[in-house]
Amino acid sequence: MGTIALPKIFQDGMVLQRRKPICIWGHAEGCSEITVLIGQAAVTAKVVNREWKLYLPPMLLGIVPFSVKIEN
Repeated sequence: MGTIALPKIFQDGMVLQRRKPICIWGHAEGCSEITVLIGQAAVTAKVVNREWKLYLPPMLLGIVPFSVKIEN
């Protein structure tokens, strides 16, 4: 298992814009891929030079609280 770090913009209570792709990025050490899950959506990105970035599909619901899970 590697170490995953996110910018401070990603925290509890954050708000995501509806009907727009969701961009999530960060740094990872000792990881070759990162998978991010929100609701039913899951996207995997490769780690290049300890950095990764991915886009999840747009979400239609705006009030339902979602959990974000990031794994390697």
